[in-house]
Amino acid sequence: MNDSKKIDNGASSQGYWKMVRKQLFKNRIAKYSIRFIVVLIVFAACADIIANEKPLACNYQGHVYFPVFKSYLVSTGISEWPAEVQNVEWKKLNYQWVVFPPIPYLPQNIDEANVHSVGPFDKQQVRSIHWRHWLGTDELGHDILAAMIYGTRIAMLVGIVSMGIAAIIGLIMGLLAGYFGDDRLKLTRAQIIFNLLFIMLGIFYAFGLRSYALSDALASSFISFLLQLMISILILIIMLCVGNVLAMPFKKVPFLGRKVSIPVDIIVSRCIEVMMSIPTLFLIMAIIAVAKPSVILVMVVIGATAWTGIARFVRAELLRIRELEYIEAAHALGYSEIRTVEDPTLIYALLNYMHFHQQCFLQIGLTLLAVWSE
Repeated sequence: MNDSKKIDNGASSQGYWKMVRKQLFKNRIAKYSIRFIVVLIVFAACADIIANEKPLACNYQGHVYFPVFKSYLVSTGISEWPAEVQNVEWKKLNYQWVVFPPIPYLPQNIDEANVHSVGPFDKQQVRSIHWRHWLGTDELGHDILAAMIYGTRIAMLVGIVSMGIAAIIGLIMGLLAGYFGDDRLKLTRAQIIFNLLFIMLGIFYAFGLRSYALSDALASSFISFLLQLMISILILIIMLCVGNVLAMPFKKVPFLGRKVSIPVDIIVSRCIEVMMSIPTLFLIMAIIAVAKPSVILVMVVIGATAWTGIARFVRAELLRIRELEYIEAAHALGYSEIRTVEDPTLIYALLNYMHFHQQCFLQIGLTLLAVWSE
């Protein structure tokens, strides 16, 4: 009896995440898979340092430069290139000393001396072993190893960002459908009228009038597009808040103040069915056919269409959870709806459901179909 109590106390004091880690690393396949994914993430994050035509550090005309790290500041608009190194070919400069990355090539660089698919074991026309193409070149002279490293970054970025967008949309839609159902969310008629009116106004002011700002930010960089998108979402939220505030005085009117049940579950379920009927791959190809090809655009489209499975899963979990006894106890104790919905098991189940690899495979399919453009 005492031994069993010691075991229980040891398990409880160990902590949940420590127990999860212990169970995970018992599986050798899972352990080595995680290590492999970590290696891929490191290669993706450090792609500019591993493979780049710019030096990591150099001394040129008596000045020390760090071109790879300087390029980050230039791309974000924080700094500018000095006049003596603007629009130069870094490989042809006369340095006092220089340190190039392990792979001194970018995927778009063309080595005219090693075109027509030179193999890794073939004779290559290079200055030294440091400039060798370790996995060879393609038909045009692009370095294959550099392309693989930067391709890993694109695949990881598409998978993480698109799945993040899908998780946010799916979690919100699933929570609304599963918890409120068709009869738990009740709004006054004034709230319904003002919300519909100000949703349309919010969409117009947030995305219609700002369409040029969003398109320019999309063509500029991912950070600027994300900033402009957050501004648009903030405008939409402010418009909804204004609508709800203006609807408050009308609650005293008998007709407008009467509460009506909103069939949230039916609305969300119909939206899921519509989205599931749209083939994602053909939708992306159709959008890119009329818009400028962009990795950001592809990530947004994948995220905006991949949320249906997560929403269905979260909805089913909420339908089960909301009937449990502790939900009724939480209501009896006066907890808010947000506090009641917080359930760790739902978050853990959501993490298990996130099919990150599916988005990576979809990105690979798009690459094979020549969706990406340089």
